[in-house]
Amino acid sequence: MTDEQISSFSYYTFILHIMVGTHLIVGISSRLEQDAWVAGVIGTAVSLILFIFYYRMYQMSGKATVSDLHQYAYGKKIGRVITFLYGVCFWGIASTILANIVFFVQMILLPYTSFYLLVIPVCILLGYILFLRFGAFARTSIISFFIIAFVCFFLVLLAYFNGIFYIERLQPFLIHSVPMLVQGIFPDVFSIPFAEIFLLFVFLPMVSQTKGIWWKSLGVILIAGGALVFMMLITAGIIGGSLMNELNFPILKATEKITLLEFIKRLDLVTLVFFVLGTFMKLGLFIFGSFFMFKESLVKIREDVLIFVMISLLTLGLLMVLPAISYEMLSEFFRNDFPYVFIFPFAYIFPLITFGLLMVKRKKT
Repeated sequence: MTDEQISSFSYYTFILHIMVGTHLIVGISSRLEQDAWVAGVIGTAVSLILFIFYYRMYQMSGKATVSDLHQYAYGKKIGRVITFLYGVCFWGIASTILANIVFFVQMILLPYTSFYLLVIPVCILLGYILFLRFGAFARTSIISFFIIAFVCFFLVLLAYFNGIFYIERLQPFLIHSVPMLVQGIFPDVFSIPFAEIFLLFVFLPMVSQTKGIWWKSLGVILIAGGALVFMMLITAGIIGGSLMNELNFPILKATEKITLLEFIKRLDLVTLVFFVLGTFMKLGLFIFGSFFMFKESLVKIREDVLIFVMISLLTLGLLMVLPAISYEMLSEFFRNDFPYVFIFPFAYIFPLITFGLLMVKRKKT
């Protein structure tokens, strides 16, 4: 796949970026209002189970790359096709994340700026990052993690001292019936961001020190899931459950109410910049994931040509699609159709089939 090595700490920051990413701004199952934290708890449990399952499969394959795993389980030709399909999956997710970033920036920061002027620079930056190689991106993810962690801590601290958090807005707990909770949770917590954990196994063979990485990764998943749940509770305590259901970006509405020293306002615009940074790091991870999958399945294509084709198709596709859709249309697709097209087959169906084939091959040998 690549000769580049990354540190285990970089790998842990990948987990945080994947799980938190966009959803720090958008929220999860916000239609459940103050019960949205239930989705975060269940989703974290789903991520833990999936990680254990994927890691077990990784061990059974002899700690091989995803491409080698597919070729061993399905045969060389079929294995490469499946690896290519994973590349398409990651590329599709990256496209959707990039579309979200463009909508965030245009709706909140630059409402009079053309989509074209926002898409093209971001795609050029993605191409530049790919040419810089994965090691540089991994080191950048560490810096991004500390920035976002500091911003989140600072916001929570300011919310406390501003006196705008009210525990009464979180009550009563579990106001929805069980059928309503199930309807509000599915398919959110079984798709995005929790099932996206399967991207991590593209990068696992590159980690230089893997001793104890499986249980440390489980701990990081718990921290990331706990952070999402905590931010949901803080947001609901500031703006109330009904507004969480009505707004596209509930956490931004919450931070809009925070002031610093009574004269610095609109911290929501400042925090958006840092949250977009975290979302961009998640975008980079999926772009690299698709790059590695295409590289392993399309072995005769040079790396620089592959990078150029990927970025060109991404740019062209978004320039053709984005002006014709709205954020509401994208959100509807993201929550309803997207999981069934991109997430479920690659997070659940293919891994289960692969696991079964690995079990059969192990018995034969």
